[in-house]
Amino acid sequence: MGGRRIVSLGRMSSVFVGVLILAAWGLGGCSSSDMQPTSVNLTGTWKGTLTHLNGAGVAVNAAVTWTATQNSTNVTGPVSVIPSGQAIPVVGTIAGTISGSQVMLTLTAPEGSFVALGGPQACSLTGTTTANATSTTISGTVTETFSAACIGTVAGSANQVETLSLTKS
Repeated sequence: MGGRRIVSLGRMSSVFVGVLILAAWGLGGCSSSDMQPTSVNLTGTWKGTLTHLNGAGVAVNAAVTWTATQNSTNVTGPVSVIPSGQAIPVVGTIAGTISGSQVMLTLTAPEGSFVALGGPQACSLTGTTTANATSTTISGTVTETFSAACIGTVAGSANQVETLSLTKS
């Protein structure tokens, strides 16, 4: 009878340890922020503005349209930017990676993108941001770098900071 108890307690101990392991695995490290979605869905057409202050401190807006396609946490698509007072867009791409409610984006306007605005063929632009994103809005500060060929034609300096504000349409 004593042996039977030991076997029975051994089985009960194994079950108890198994329950503890499952409980720790299911609850360990869990917080309310872990319960949120790991990313947002950015697929769709986004419209908004890029805004910077000119040399006189006046806000200058450019209209932005981005058609985004998302695959897992990667997002990419063509972008059209129409600077204030212009009718012809600068075209390029925006690509990035989504992490929770943030998206790391890179805007690229390759050589030739600024020719219609009076820029030389070699003028190009790269901009980066880590923006806040929801399923309907994206906002952040974009740090832009213009190629040397752009200076004095489409840009006053090699670097420019703009505020990005997009809404899904």
